[in-house]
Amino acid sequence: EAKSDQYGRNVGVCWNGSKVHSGSNDIDQSLNYQLVLSGNALAYRQFPSSKQFLPAEMDARQNARGVWNSQFQNPWEYRKELRNNHNNNK
Repeated sequence: EAKSDQYGRNVGVCWNGSKVHSGSNDIDQSLNYQLVLSGNALAYRQFPSSKQFLPAEMDARQNARGVWNSQFQNPWEYRKELRNNHNNNK
C-alpha cells in the first residue's frame, strides 16, 4: 500500500536485496532503519508507522552519530519557520 505525505511525496520502507530474497520482515534490516541508526536520517513523525524508527534515532542521538554530532534544526521545524516567516511578510 503506497502512502503519501501532505506534499504528495511517496513514503515507504526501502529494503536491501537480502530482505527481498529472504522474506525477512525485521524492520532493522530496512534501509530506512539503517539511515536513522547511522544518524543520516530522522524518524518521520507524520506517520504513526515511523515510530518504529524512534529507538534507532535515540541510539544515534545518544552516540552522536551523523547529524547528532552537531547542532541542527529538525527539518519540520525549519519548514514551519519558513512558512511563518513567509506569512508574516505578506
